[in-house]
This record gives sequence, C-alpha cells and structure tokens, in this order.
Amino acid sequence: MIFWTIVGIGIGFFFNPQIEDGLHKVSRMIKDKRGGHDRY
Repeated sequence: MIFWTIVGIGIGFFFNPQIEDGLHKVSRMIKDKRGGHDRY
C-alpha cells in the first residue's frame, strides 16, 4: 500500500502542472468568447 501511495503522489506531481495549464487555457478561451482580448 505504501508503494501505491508513493506512485499516486508522483502521478499527482506530474499531472498537476498540466492540469493548471489546462485550466489557464480554458479561462483564456472563456475570456475570448466574452470578447475580452487582454494580452492573450
């Protein structure tokens, strides 16, 4: 069980930046749809 906990934490650290980048892209798309083109 300890091994799988370490693996889960490793996967979380690996995917966390990608998830944050995805959220930023979605927020930019929403701003573009509203018509707010501010430096993106």
